[in-house]
Amino acid sequence: MSISSTQTVQCGVRGSLDPPCNAVGFIDRLLLGESHLYQRPVYRRVKECSENSPDYGPLPANAPGWCLAPFDPEGILSSLMAAVTCFVGLHFGQIIAHFKDHMQRMSLWSMSAFPLLVSGYILQTLGMPLSKPLYTL
Repeated sequence: MSISSTQTVQCGVRGSLDPPCNAVGFIDRLLLGESHLYQRPVYRRVKECSENSPDYGPLPANAPGWCLAPFDPEGILSSLMAAVTCFVGLHFGQIIAHFKDHMQRMSLWSMSAFPLLVSGYILQTLGMPLSKPLYTL
């Protein structure tokens, strides 16, 4: 296969967190279609997908199938999570601006953070770990 070709990846294995098989890739393929995704994603530079890692290069002989799959690191789900992060930051900033008593701030921050902590724990135990490798190699 040449470097410019792409490949459709079937992500039927439960719990697969390979770059194109995670929730971000799934939602983008479902809503946008593979033809609207970035055809040369950054994970093609990792050692599993490039003989010239950390640069683009030819595929190694034992490269996994997902190396040629399209992926958009700034897709729908990651943009939604960025918006949620902004609103959470806005909420915590409002607490700083409107409440001057440190104990009151701490109690409000704790009450606001606890549901986020519980949500993260539930997602982690259900097999959906939260990570931010979207913008890193």
